[in-house]
Amino acid sequence: MSENGQVIEGNNCNNRLIGTDGNDVISGNGGHDLLKGGEGDDIIDGGSGNDVLIGGEGDDTMYGQSGCDFLKGGIGNDTLFGGTGHDVLLGGSGNDILDGGSGNDFLAGGSGNDLLKGGYGNDFYWFNPDGGQDTISGESGGWRDTIAFKRFTTDLTIDLQAGVVKEVSGSGSAGFSGNTTTAGTQGFSKITNLANGGFVLTWNGAGAGDNDDIHAQRFDANGNKVGTEFIVNTATAGGQGGAVTTGLTDGGFVITWTNDDGSFDGIFGQRFDANGNKVGGEFAVNTTTTGDQDQSAVAALADGGFVVTFTSPGTSPINQSEVFLQRFDANGNKVGSEVQVNTTEILNQSDAQVVGLDDGGYVVVYSSNGIDGGNFGVAGQRFDASGAKVGGEFVVNTFTTGNQQNAEVASLSNGGFVVSWDSDGQDGDGNGVYAQIYDANGDTVGSEFQVNTNTTGNQSQATVTGLQNGGFVMMWQDDSGAGGDGTDVFAQIFDASGNKVGSEFQVNGFNSDFQGNASVTTLESGGFVVSWDSEGQDGDGMGVFGKRYNADGTEAGTIENTIVTIEGTNKIEAAIGGKGNDLIIGTEENNDLYGKDGDDVIQAGDGHDWIVGGRGNDLLEGGNGNDYYIYGRSNFGQDVVFDASGSNDYLSVKYAGLKVSDATFAAIDTNNDGNVDALNIAFTNGSEITIEAYFDNS
Repeated sequence: MSENGQVIEGNNCNNRLIGTDGNDVISGNGGHDLLKGGEGDDIIDGGSGNDVLIGGEGDDTMYGQSGCDFLKGGIGNDTLFGGTGHDVLLGGSGNDILDGGSGNDFLAGGSGNDLLKGGYGNDFYWFNPDGGQDTISGESGGWRDTIAFKRFTTDLTIDLQAGVVKEVSGSGSAGFSGNTTTAGTQGFSKITNLANGGFVLTWNGAGAGDNDDIHAQRFDANGNKVGTEFIVNTATAGGQGGAVTTGLTDGGFVITWTNDDGSFDGIFGQRFDANGNKVGGEFAVNTTTTGDQDQSAVAALADGGFVVTFTSPGTSPINQSEVFLQRFDANGNKVGSEVQVNTTEILNQSDAQVVGLDDGGYVVVYSSNGIDGGNFGVAGQRFDASGAKVGGEFVVNTFTTGNQQNAEVASLSNGGFVVSWDSDGQDGDGNGVYAQIYDANGDTVGSEFQVNTNTTGNQSQATVTGLQNGGFVMMWQDDSGAGGDGTDVFAQIFDASGNKVGSEFQVNGFNSDFQGNASVTTLESGGFVVSWDSEGQDGDGMGVFGKRYNADGTEAGTIENTIVTIEGTNKIEAAIGGKGNDLIIGTEENNDLYGKDGDDVIQAGDGHDWIVGGRGNDLLEGGNGNDYYIYGRSNFGQDVVFDASGSNDYLSVKYAGLKVSDATFAAIDTNNDGNVDALNIAFTNGSEITIEAYFDNS
């Protein structure tokens, strides 16, 4: 292999050609070929046949040539030419140029500022909320092209006449999916911020070996995915679980988890640099291997290092488990030996959490059986920058009836910290969430306070993060059904004095089954981002989802910079909206316009149009021409059809199992002028269609 790469030539068979780390030239020639460039700035030519071309890293140039080809650019500023045939062109990250050529092509630019040219044929332009400023350019040759927006949850204006498609408001959900792999269960997510303003999400998911692996996904400051999800652990035997993560001062991050260390469970870790590359191999955290070491937590330190806490078996029959920690320097080397955190040595000390403080030290909180005179209570211990204990072990909770446990801790911008926990029966019904603020000296600020407002059922599994403005925000799961069906995630913002800012609010928008196991971290922008596990939302078992917020609790959105420009010479005659409340404006051509979810407004304009409002309460205006309004199984809502052009328009109701007897027809007066002017069609499932100007009263 040379520094400049290789020239790799195929034959007329079905070739599988893989490039080097250099700048390769790969030619498939005849046959149905698989061509991979790897790293470097590669030139890949599929030749004839139905080929798969994958660029990898670098600024690649790919030619599909003849046949129905699949081209994927990957990382870098790539140029993709589909050639003849019905091709699929995926740009990936970077500022890409995609040229479909002739044929009915599918073009998706991905993140970055991309230029998309469909060429001749019925082309499909696909946009995800990945940021960037994209342009659709080139003549379509009078063919019928479609522009579609998937996973856009904000409100969009899609103006095909003006030639510009852009986000016009930040309303709607700012949510995103964490996992790309959806088979099986993806859950127990944890999230942490990064020095570059982005964040990283980690979770347990289906593995290549036995049971689960640890998965992770990086995101930039705008909430866009950076690269693809990746496997953290190297060893795959046994089950990997309980992953936690923290960002480091050098821009990288470290993830720790539980796996078999040869003597039951042990704690392992893996460091990553600022680009998401592994730094060294995975390493063992615990030195003692007798029995189980599990329940790890990790926190970054001011000196660039980090500290990991974990639970380990006790040393006597009455001391069943204890909390230990191990410090590491900025290079990932152990600093000293593992240290016992708890002073109380009776029954169970477990479920520790740790956070670094501004003075270079750190504080550990944990569940302690019997420390407060009751059952479980919340204990804490501060350490200075050298790892020495500061004062003695302290009790956090004041209320001691029942169990106080599942503690979490976050640092505050004034050098102090805040601790949250679950308290059994304190709020009058099941578990509630409580908290206590501490100053930089470790002294309490005020008294412990109740976090949740709704007290029906259980509010539990709280998580907390400090905000840039000195306040903090808490998340928890609520099983009362207050948010819909099952368990939901709620949040409450507090100011620097511990006063509630506004009311508690629901985080998850998908309300079925279980939504919980929340994790939250602050962002450099002043806001915060939360992740949680969602049952059924990704189509198969549990999935990981998240949402970004501004400091005031308004949703931040993930596509603030997404702008799509359609050059005036190009004809786009079909549009598919997203999940927000969209405005779709057609042209004088024959348009196919789909609102999808949300309360949409569709103005078709002239031409014989096909109009589908989708879910939500939609306003549909066909304009001149013989228009076709489709009301199908997925078109729940109360829609209004307005069309006073005198054209021969059609309304088609396509709902499986729906009979004419299930609909009620009524002439109504929408103007309150004593004259009926509209036809209302009400269905037994609660959906309605109102056709305005149906009756001519002139």
